[in-house]
Amino acid sequence: MKPTNAAIRVASFTVISIAITFFIQGILTRWLDVAEYGDITVALTLCSLLGTVITLGLNDFYLKLASEKNGCTKELRLRILKIHSLAFLVVFSIASIILHYCEMLNLTMFLGVAYSHGAFLFLNAVLQVNGNYNTLSFVQLIQPALRLIFLFGIFVVWEASVTSVASAYLIVSIIVLIISYSVFYSAKSSKVTVNSNRQLLKDSIPFSFAILLHLIYFQSDLLLLRIYMGPETVAYYNIAFLIVSSVYILPGIYYQKIMLPKLHRWFSSEGESDIKAFEQLRLKTLLIGIACSIAVVFGAYIFIPLVFGKDYSNSLVLVYCLAIAIPIRFLSCNYGALLMVKDNINIKVKCMGLTAILNIILNFAIVPMYGAIGAAVSTVISELALCFLYRKYSSDFMKFAFKIKKEVSSESVL
Repeated sequence: MKPTNAAIRVASFTVISIAITFFIQGILTRWLDVAEYGDITVALTLCSLLGTVITLGLNDFYLKLASEKNGCTKELRLRILKIHSLAFLVVFSIASIILHYCEMLNLTMFLGVAYSHGAFLFLNAVLQVNGNYNTLSFVQLIQPALRLIFLFGIFVVWEASVTSVASAYLIVSIIVLIISYSVFYSAKSSKVTVNSNRQLLKDSIPFSFAILLHLIYFQSDLLLLRIYMGPETVAYYNIAFLIVSSVYILPGIYYQKIMLPKLHRWFSSEGESDIKAFEQLRLKTLLIGIACSIAVVFGAYIFIPLVFGKDYSNSLVLVYCLAIAIPIRFLSCNYGALLMVKDNINIKVKCMGLTAILNIILNFAIVPMYGAIGAAVSTVISELALCFLYRKYSSDFMKFAFKIKKEVSSESVL
């Protein structure tokens, strides 16, 4: 399947997934009070962070290894799953003790989301390596569709509350975990392996740092807003964040799910013409990002009151601020994909680390004074800084990738 056709198919199913997610959020905002919805938002944000931590970058390392070497041994995949499970048990134990001390033990059920999130990443990696984009498209619907079904089922017999929502999410997490582990373990095998767990972790952890640092600067706003401003402000900000991050999924699909396995293969086989064609996608990517930003700005005025209710109209100004970052993120995805190949992951981690530090400093400086608006401004500045760093280091890499000095043309350089 051609990259464009695959991207359209995956994007179509992802749009449906996003629509279901918005419907779920609309239900939660209407059935729970603003403070309860804010607490659930914080819990799921933390689970997203933890889910990334416990994968230890093994999913991205598998994607790179299996793309370059056409698979790996079943024994190696089993070791990956064992490490992932052990990491979850450690995190679950620590988090449970903390939540018990804070008298928030009912939130431990959300930790299942962290476990299944990592497992789902392994499932995606297998489908990407195999180029099975039809199935990859379909699985994007699994979690939101099941969550919607079980939320309705539980709400019928149990009143809407943080605990009932957590119960529905836990059931779905167990189902997703079983499916994902089964598919990953049964994936295509080869004789390629990594001799020791120590070497395996050494190779994979840089990938984990890259994603974790991204989540820190991308979602730390929610945690700081909860500390400084309370759950109501978190709820308003989360609606804006949800809308903008849903648009971010589009370049993520194309560059991370469709193009990244191809980039690994091209660089391992020196497919210079393919890589140069990839670089020429930047202008189109930027223009699409600008169009999406304009659509979000004009569409949010109708969409937010319609889906979430008039109580969340305060989210509008936050959407307008965050929408500025959309074309920047689209461009970053192109530059950033080049820093996932060869041995560039350490450079990408460096870029993410600098951006995370900048974002945290900005948040502590302006969130206490300006609240959610300050958090939105901090995010936009961080996105701009990250794009600049990605551009610098990816350009440096390409100058020496095939020992050919690139001449900058007006068509491919922004």
